[in-house]
Amino acid sequence: MPGPEFDPQDTRAEPMRIREQAQGFARVSGQLTGQQDSLSFVLRSLASSFSDVLHPLIRDRIGEQFSTLHDVVGAMLFAEQVTLCWAEEVVAFKQQRDELVQRWESACANGFWITRAGYDNIDPEMRETLYDDARWRVWTELTAQAEVAYAAFSLAAEDRGRQFSDGPTVANVLAVMGSAPGGGAGMAIVYPEVPVTGPRYGLPREYWGMTAAQVVRATEDDPELAALLAIRRPDIDSADPFEAALARASVVAGMQPGAGSDYGAASSEQAAAVAQALVGIPPESLAMLAALFPAVVGNMNGMPFENRIAANRIRVADALHQTRAQRPQEAVQAGADEPPPVGSEGGYDPKREEARLRLIDLDGQIEQYELLLDEPTIDYGNHAGPPWPDYRGRKVLYFDPSGDRAWAEIVGTVTAQTDAVGVLVPGVGTDSADMWNSSNTVTTFVEQAAREGEQLAMIVWAGGDFPDGVLDAITDDDAAELVEPLVDFSYALQQEIDDQGPGVEVPVTVIGHSYGGLAVATSARTGLSADNLLFVNSPGIGGGVGPMGIEVPADLAEYQTFAMKSPWDPVPYGGSVLHGLPATAPESVVVLDTGTYADGTQINGLSGHSGVFEVGSTAWENMLAVLTGGPVLVD
Repeated sequence: MPGPEFDPQDTRAEPMRIREQAQGFARVSGQLTGQQDSLSFVLRSLASSFSDVLHPLIRDRIGEQFSTLHDVVGAMLFAEQVTLCWAEEVVAFKQQRDELVQRWESACANGFWITRAGYDNIDPEMRETLYDDARWRVWTELTAQAEVAYAAFSLAAEDRGRQFSDGPTVANVLAVMGSAPGGGAGMAIVYPEVPVTGPRYGLPREYWGMTAAQVVRATEDDPELAALLAIRRPDIDSADPFEAALARASVVAGMQPGAGSDYGAASSEQAAAVAQALVGIPPESLAMLAALFPAVVGNMNGMPFENRIAANRIRVADALHQTRAQRPQEAVQAGADEPPPVGSEGGYDPKREEARLRLIDLDGQIEQYELLLDEPTIDYGNHAGPPWPDYRGRKVLYFDPSGDRAWAEIVGTVTAQTDAVGVLVPGVGTDSADMWNSSNTVTTFVEQAAREGEQLAMIVWAGGDFPDGVLDAITDDDAAELVEPLVDFSYALQQEIDDQGPGVEVPVTVIGHSYGGLAVATSARTGLSADNLLFVNSPGIGGGVGPMGIEVPADLAEYQTFAMKSPWDPVPYGGSVLHGLPATAPESVVVLDTGTYADGTQINGLSGHSGVFEVGSTAWENMLAVLTGGPVLVD
């Protein structure tokens, strides 16, 4: 006997009428804010100042009712989004139902496929039996799918009803944002306290609701998440005004400030413009943007340092995952499991040797990236005060994993209570392998200052390509290439100081060691932002000798300038032949004594070129005195 007709249960809900109800909620919000039927405009305006769009008739009367009005508008937006989500779910269910009905009608039209070739010679009674069985089988299958669809639809209806009943709780807002068109970006503005990581930016569901710090840490264990975030770029046309603001800031940051002696002024304006573009973004949202767009935030001058540090943790994590992924193939090419070749008769293979060297480099990178993420450091300058808490990982302000892997790292923190900031620009041979030596060097100054009650922050800046060896350092070319990035960073540092509050002034000393001294001097002539310059065994500072004797480079006169050179160190003595005036030559420069090591032996010769940084030496104490404004020993 024939089976029943297929008639899946329907819903009387009509998407058009539901959307009309949603428009009603939008109209209420528009009436409250004086922007009739333009909720999207209201949402954009909320990002900067809710009061700017309040209806003129009530703007001056709400007083303490401001938060209440905000809650009402937020509730209207929540109700609108819930309603729109429900409309979409009704549409989706009806589409499912229509598809099932169409499948049934298609099966009926095709005789449930028993009329196909191979059934022609079957007995009519058997044929009818087969037809009935096929009909029942299709009916049973489609009915089961229809019941599942209706059950899911019923649960969705219960969820939407509960959301209306409970209102915009954190869980409800997250749920709505996870299903609303465009991720419900506007709700993030009305409810900035809600962790909206996933729904706003399409992250995997397991990361929904995480804070910015949790997202940053999660990338260390999830290569796919790190890779996803590392390539993201903010959309200037985004419905989320915070993302759009970051996109505008990135455009400003990417512009070329200019060139020549006016470069510093233009660079200063650029850093200030980037900071201005970010005004109005709540700190929590800015932290989230740093986590979600690390490639843009990590090296952006004008962005708060704490956000750059967080962004660069993700970029380091991504570099670590990528380097680890390269290692197995490189190990195979290097024959890591085989005995090392000895000479041509022992099977020496140049390609294998090249792979072995690359493998060594990869292992060094992996170790370095792991230390950058995990090495415990002291968070000097933390508001908790001494003894300062431990901070897991290094605080990287600039990161470029290409080439020699440029970087900048801060030891300490710039706050309104910071007494001084120092920037060390190292010299020849600076690459990622040298990072630890430079960082450990500046840490000694920070620690000693802390013992003396001074809050000092130190930055190692290696944000460009330095000469690889002495022969590469015979020209000023690399120094000239370092000027613009160094000047830009100096104004990023000044912007960080300015952001600590009105009237906050923190003296900045830029130390140029060896070839770094030439880079600092060259940068100073384009408007480097600093109060003090300190040249340590610099090969020269440019300039030259005029007809009346030594001519002081005019721009250096704007700074309090110090210099020291170790006796018989060939770099400062012979370098001026190639790189202009010795750093100790101008009369305005205070020449400091390098003196002796901590054990009392004299600092001199080539060993004194970097030996001046030995803790407790006369030179080291003089450098610390310049950094903290203490008395110095002159030569």
